[in-house]
Amino acid sequence: MSDRTFTPGDDATESPEQVAFRASARSFLSAHAEPRAEVDPWQISGFPDDDEARAYFEHGRAWQRTLATHGWAGLTWPTEYAGGDHPAWAERIFSEESSAYGSGPGFIGATIAMLGPTLLAHATHEVKARHLPSLLNGEVAWCQLFSEPGAGSDVAGLSSRAVRDGDEWVVNGQKVWTTLAHVSKWGLLVTRTDPDVPKHKGLPYSLLDIESPGLPVPPPSQRPGHAGQPPVFTFRSRWYIHGE
Repeated sequence: MSDRTFTPGDDATESPEQVAFRASARSFLSAHAEPRAEVDPWQISGFPDDDEARAYFEHGRAWQRTLATHGWAGLTWPTEYAGGDHPAWAERIFSEESSAYGSGPGFIGATIAMLGPTLLAHATHEVKARHLPSLLNGEVAWCQLFSEPGAGSDVAGLSSRAVRDGDEWVVNGQKVWTTLAHVSKWGLLVTRTDPDVPKHKGLPYSLLDIESPGLPVPPPSQRPGHAGQPPVFTFRSRWYIHGE
């Protein structure tokens, strides 16, 4: 059982529904979450050793699975996509209660936060039904494919191209090797489709199967945290990419 810090807007000023939800969150966390350590090794996402990186990843994924199994993942997402369909205050309350504990989804949580709301807002029902439940329960891991050797994290400066050909895209370019891509199944890919518009436009957001032909996985010695030249994805291939 972890010591708990009383927070503004806590039980005394909440509705009966919020009070009940907070009590349920406390009960769940008390039963399943780890105590918060003075130094938490799971808050570090950069590891020089592949085994340590994998352990960090699996530790976060295990917690995400626990959240999903007990109905605490995707609290505000629609139930048809494995969410809880709670009001927005549910996320706030659960975050407040979780702050006293050491358990967290880590890398998995970051990609859920980036991809989930985007798909919920813009994807078709078919794409959401296919990807959101497995994203939310940690079964399928995702990574970012944003940064490039010539642009860094300046997305408006990227030059990787995607040209539509029927139902497919022909993609050419490079992306800097990204954190834990070697354990991810899918990537969040940003490419340039129209070089003639302002640089912050013409940048579709696509879903890419990391096992696609033409997308080689760099060896461990060329991944972040290791010695050697900055690793990159180099691709010149034809893919069917889901969404934009």
